[in-house]
Amino acid sequence: MAVKHHVSSSDYTTWSKAMEFIFSGSNQTLPIPLGDWLMETDQEWLSEWDWFLSVDREFLYFQDSDTEWYQYVRRGRSHRAYLHQSFQLPAAPVTELVRATVTWDAFSIILDSCSRP
Repeated sequence: MAVKHHVSSSDYTTWSKAMEFIFSGSNQTLPIPLGDWLMETDQEWLSEWDWFLSVDREFLYFQDSDTEWYQYVRRGRSHRAYLHQSFQLPAAPVTELVRATVTWDAFSIILDSCSRP
């Protein structure tokens, strides 16, 4: 039996019917599996993502490869905008990082969301 988390019976029924519609097969599996939800090591956690945010939100980091990291500075007092100009780092950042999702506009890199520390 599926576990219900703080939802009404009506909500659960609606969700269940939507899942049956999406996964119309009898085994209700995705054609392409999502993959592991838990990371075993810190390196695996880093290798599966490319944008990160410092916990104090001062810097965005882009991981271009295992050895190439770029740092972006926050734009003024903004809580979500960072300058396009980057600085290549000599090594991976040593500060605590959270994963980030960003978009670009003509003026800034915009922080759309981030994971919790």
